[in-house]
Formats: sequence, structure tokens, C-alpha cells
Amino acid sequence: MHPPFFVAAEPARPTRSGPRPARSVTRRGSSERLTFALPPEADPPPRPLEPPVSLAALARSAPPRRARTPDLRERIGRWLIRLGERIADPARPA
Repeated sequence: MHPPFFVAAEPARPTRSGPRPARSVTRRGSSERLTFALPPEADPPPRPLEPPVSLAALARSAPPRRARTPDLRERIGRWLIRLGERIADPARPA
């Protein structure tokens, strides 16, 4: 049995003679092309996709965030108060 990764050398063929095999490389000035092949038993089995950590565990492990700006409800409340003040006491033309 051959190793999991091997290189087979074959003579270079002109491009118009047919499709080239997959994973082949031709060196400049060389008369042979290197073909990289992997045997089917070298393919690793697919691993199931799973998250590295649950979101709940991530939330528990993170330090509490200090809000730099007021939350949305507070900003909307302040905006409504200013709007109400403008409606109640409109600016008078000078």
C-alpha cells in the first residue's frame, strides 16, 4: 500500500491532446508533469458541526457590560419630553 500522499511523475502532454488530470503541475523547462493524488482511504471522515460553546455559557462567562450610552427607551423618553415641551411652549418669533 502506498503512503497517504504520493507524487506520480508522468510525461507532459500538450494541452490540445485532451483534458489534463486534476491536481497536476508542470514545471517550467521540465518534460514531466507532477500529479498529486490522494487515495480514497486517506479522506478523513466528516466531523459533525457543533458550536464550541453554548450561548448561555458564553453569556455567563462574559463580564457585565457597562452601558456607555443610555438605552433606547431612555433616549426615546427624553426625546418625547423635549417634544412635549416644544409643543406646550412654542418658540415665539422675535
